Amino acid sequence: MKNKKILVWVVGITLAVSIIWLAYNSFAPRGYTAVTTTDGAFYVGRLYEAPFSGKIRLDEGFLLRNTKTAETDKTQLNLAPFSDWLWGPKSLYIVRTNIITMGNVGEESTIGKALADYQKGK
Repeated sequence: MKNKKILVWVVGITLAVSIIWLAYNSFAPRGYTAVTTTDGAFYVGRLYEAPFSGKIRLDEGFLLRNTKTAETDKTQLNLAPFSDWLWGPKSLYIVRTNIITMGNVGEESTIGKALADYQKGK
């Protein structure tokens, strides 16, 4: 009888923690996260992490590229929104084993400023 009570408590606590985790990750406002993958891609988007999942989801995302302008031969930061891709995804799912680095984007960083400029021009 005691073992059943302990099991019920453990399952209940685990369930409660999972629900709180899901609610926090679903509704908490977040800034942008930068993700570098094993194929050399650099993505920026709003991160969503599901508990016990081997994947992350990026919403409102961009592929970040450095391009050279023909006139000045300078390297310029280029944000390609997911919505401009051929299939126009709203989200991108990335398997965790394909992630090299992941971190928050600062508002005053070069990427943060480029994102703010994009939002203004939208």
